[in-house]
Amino acid sequence: MQPTIDSELTFNPSDNFRQILSQLRDKFDDVPSYTENDELTLKDIQWIFDHRKNLPVPFHKLMRETDLSLPFPVFPQRSKELDARIQKYKAQEADREYRKMTANVSGSSSYKNGDESTSESLSQLMKEVNRQVIVVFQFVITVVTSFIFGYSAPYYLYGIVDVNFRLSLGLVFGFVVAVADLYFVIKYMLEVDGVIHRGPKEKNV
Repeated sequence: MQPTIDSELTFNPSDNFRQILSQLRDKFDDVPSYTENDELTLKDIQWIFDHRKNLPVPFHKLMRETDLSLPFPVFPQRSKELDARIQKYKAQEADREYRKMTANVSGSSSYKNGDESTSESLSQLMKEVNRQVIVVFQFVITVVTSFIFGYSAPYYLYGIVDVNFRLSLGLVFGFVVAVADLYFVIKYMLEVDGVIHRGPKEKNV
């Protein structure tokens, strides 16, 4: 059931206002009927406003002394069946939360297994990364040493001191060795990724 509310506004007059209304009752027959503890309605206020010329005090001053009583909603009493149904739903929700918590606790072993598999995959990945880093490092070292050999050999073997010639020869040596070594690096990467497969002789090496 929906709550109900009384839309009628009421006014609680001051003691001075009540005395003035008592005086008006002696002069007019249609004065609003109310006891000393009653509150005034909008119709009563309208009647007083219409007869404001007979008031000993200005109307707005009387209204300033008056308290406005706002209506409050009236909530219907909830049925016992509804309360029982709500309690039942709360108990079911608490039971579901408890089952969810216990399921998380019981599933800790599966989480541990998952952590172990994750750590294994990470270690495998780190090994593979280290292996590839070593291959790239070896490639760089090979190219650099080839360049140094091509640059230094003419000087130590034939006493040639021409820097341009020695640089050109070092670059040629480094380029040739880089191309040859790059072939084996790419082949190794493809074998690791499973794109190509080693032959039986290569596996035994």
